[in-house]
Amino acid sequence: MNEPEGGFTLVELMVVVVIIGLLAFVALPSYTRYMQTGYAQEAPGNLQAMKTQAEQEFANNPATGYANYACTPALPASKFTYSCPVQTATSLTIQAVGNAGTSIAGWTYTINQDGVRGSSAIGTASSTTCWITKADGTC
Repeated sequence: MNEPEGGFTLVELMVVVVIIGLLAFVALPSYTRYMQTGYAQEAPGNLQAMKTQAEQEFANNPATGYANYACTPALPASKFTYSCPVQTATSLTIQAVGNAGTSIAGWTYTINQDGVRGSSAIGTASSTTCWITKADGTC
């Protein structure tokens, strides 16, 4: 008697490959959005802390106001680069831009001396009133 050989047929292997491909096709975009949402949380926290530091500088040195504020993040920054593109005695804008090579590259968040928040280049979304922290463009 001949015993059947063990193993898988080519058709069975192809079905498994197709199933894995479909799962990856569905799961990868969801995972990317999940990671972007996580990465994006760095900027609002640092911007709010930086604004608080700037307000302390303004209160402690009314003659120079915001002009001498150091403009450095209070917490470690790994996904964003922080700067103060507008910095005078009476006005301040603090900006965070997503670093190149990350899934949030170019995402830009701002806050000014009045606490007005802005977001731009978050996919196709932007806002002049809130920080968009989700890849789907919601605040």
